[in-house]
Amino acid sequence: MASMVHNYKHGFSGFAAMLTDDEAKQVAEFTEVISVEPSRMYNGATTRSWDFLGLSDQMPSDLLHKGRYGEDVIIGVIDTGIWPESRCFSDKGYGPVPSRWKGECVAGQAWNRSSCNNKIIGARFYSVDVDEEILKGDYLSPLDAHGHGTHTASTAAGSVVESVSFHGLAAGVARGGAPHARIAVYKALWKAKDGGSIGTTAALLAAIDDAIHDGVDVLSMSLTFPLENSFGTLHAVQKGITVVYAGGNDGPSPQTIANTAPWVITVAASKIDRSFPTMITLGNKQQIVGQSLYYQGKNSSRSSFRSLLYGDISPEVKVDPTRSITGKETLAPKVASFSSRGPSPDYPDIIKPDIAAPGANILAAKGNSYQIMSGTSMATPHVSGIIALLKVLHPNWSPAALKSAILTTASINDERDMPILADGLPRKIADPFDYGSGHIDPNRAADPGLIYDIDPRDYNKFLGCTSMKTFVSCNETSLPGYYLNLPSISVPDLRHPITISRTVTNVGEVDALYHAAIQSPPGVKMDVEPSILVFSATTKVITFQLYIVYLGDVRHGHPNEVVASHHDILSSVLGSKEDSMASMVHNYKHGFSGFAAMLTDDQAKQLAEFPEVISVEPSRMYEAATTRSWDFLGLSYQMPSDLLHKGRYGEDVIIGVVDSGIWPESRSFSDEGYGPVPSRWKGKCVAGQAWNRSSCNRKIIGARFYSVGVKEKILKDEYLSPRDANGHGTHTASTAAGSVVEAASFHGLASGFARGGAPHARIAVYKALWNEG
Repeated sequence: MASMVHNYKHGFSGFAAMLTDDEAKQVAEFTEVISVEPSRMYNGATTRSWDFLGLSDQMPSDLLHKGRYGEDVIIGVIDTGIWPESRCFSDKGYGPVPSRWKGECVAGQAWNRSSCNNKIIGARFYSVDVDEEILKGDYLSPLDAHGHGTHTASTAAGSVVESVSFHGLAAGVARGGAPHARIAVYKALWKAKDGGSIGTTAALLAAIDDAIHDGVDVLSMSLTFPLENSFGTLHAVQKGITVVYAGGNDGPSPQTIANTAPWVITVAASKIDRSFPTMITLGNKQQIVGQSLYYQGKNSSRSSFRSLLYGDISPEVKVDPTRSITGKETLAPKVASFSSRGPSPDYPDIIKPDIAAPGANILAAKGNSYQIMSGTSMATPHVSGIIALLKVLHPNWSPAALKSAILTTASINDERDMPILADGLPRKIADPFDYGSGHIDPNRAADPGLIYDIDPRDYNKFLGCTSMKTFVSCNETSLPGYYLNLPSISVPDLRHPITISRTVTNVGEVDALYHAAIQSPPGVKMDVEPSILVFSATTKVITFQLYIVYLGDVRHGHPNEVVASHHDILSSVLGSKEDSMASMVHNYKHGFSGFAAMLTDDQAKQLAEFPEVISVEPSRMYEAATTRSWDFLGLSYQMPSDLLHKGRYGEDVIIGVVDSGIWPESRSFSDEGYGPVPSRWKGKCVAGQAWNRSSCNRKIIGARFYSVGVKEKILKDEYLSPRDANGHGTHTASTAAGSVVEAASFHGLASGFARGGAPHARIAVYKALWNEG
């Protein structure tokens, strides 16, 4: 009881406790314990932006209007708390708290239960494991001493407030993206001595656990979390909560992106079409224009020159007050230079960030006034607010579907229809590691047409491969991240051709036709099969798989006639010759008749009913993992190396294997396709127990055994012949010169192709080793 700090009991099972290293190691040994990790410190990552995104309160857009301004969606904000007296958190005009809400309003310093209202419907704080020196500079309650949490909450869901500005700059109406949404506050970040904000992973997990219990719809977290594959957020997503995270402010250096788990939305920061030019006039009348938030006090003079001390020199300059400029004079959007960049150093098979949103010079509430802040912290609540609007419009969509909608509709061009740029040294055209799928476009996200949905249980396979506990490894069903049904594909180690499937669901017009448009990265060839997707009232979800249709012997004289017959059959199922051409992948027309085509399960079943069709089987993936050693050495059978190809696979070289014999029935020693035994061969095939001369073939061209001098006791448990009772000789012979065998494995492990290094070589067996048991 004295050691326990937090109990996680709602969304997932676990606890935080004060332990020594030895005690932590002992706990880790329990079979039911998945991981034991020390709690770490983490940091917070800071209204023109909504108009810029097309969500104008004056002229409601389709999404803002149809999404009913986010009405009654509950946005959980894990941050530095909130300032309830701010006008943007007024509950005027709000109805009762949604009945599904199970949260609390926890009292504390300068905060009582009446501090909550019908806008701020719940508030908690987590101080148990926070340093006392930090707590002295903050309120021991949900009240926000820093301002970061108030700023992000008002950006996501602040009510409409007129006539706000930052000392006259950026003046206008301020509001959140979902101004009618409810807010639940979870104060897990505290004001640090350096002016920043800080918290612990133990407290953050407690906040996530409570948010799951309380019933939030969206979790907005403007912070960077050191546990990349946070099981807390995974459980939240599996409960139907969309989790939105800041990508971090360590750009423009590559591989700095944070919060890269595939089940969360990781947000990059962009600049919008508002700038703050400031004129500086030097003593020689030279003028320089820069950017600042310099404002002038009421009693200051605009015309006076002031001295700036710099070493022994005291130059005089005049700094004019900053102006606000909005519109097409400013190139926008652009990826902000501070926004962290991908690829993820931990999970390169997941493209991060996911999306870019406004995060530079954002005006939002802080205390009783308004402040301009910048950071991916400010970009995050923009996405959270948009998710809230989409939740109203599409209440049954999963977190993956909502994420898919904003990713697949993002823009990669700016307002001038030119490629979006990324600030940095140097400035460049942005790419997916700068902005993910692009810049968020809320109105297009409302009607994405197709979505890439994911069964949240599929994420467990990814988490299993990235467990924090050293003795936990991936189970045999785990897959790389690029096999998740994400609206992006990243293959970090692309050395050989690879086939990756995606399933799309039509959420647009019932009768719809989609054509694939391919823009392959430099040096990469990409194909999409089929290139055309057709949806109807009965076909809303399409998953295509490659099927092999076997038709038996070739029944036509010319190969072209064989191909034509294949298209006749396939067209009768797909409806047209064009669809058949798009679906067909391979035609088998020489040794046998058949074809491989991208088909749905129903189409495959229809083909199987044709009398001329012998079988319809799904194509299966085989990896050369069983003989991974040859691929590792650069001798890949799928992509023949110079030596393997120029060496003609060891053709007609005779390898003598002195070992424990051989098992001739193994598929590795089939002589199918081999020519006559080389004329120079002078050896024999010596008969013996369970072995006759026909046991040799054009692969095993000779076999002898040597039993003289071997103890009779050993020979009793052996074959008195070249046959291998031990297995050692068969293993070594197949490694050196085994023919190619598909679908080999050890009880499902290391499944794939098996072959020797010189698969076309001949083998001569000399059994001189005997089984001792």
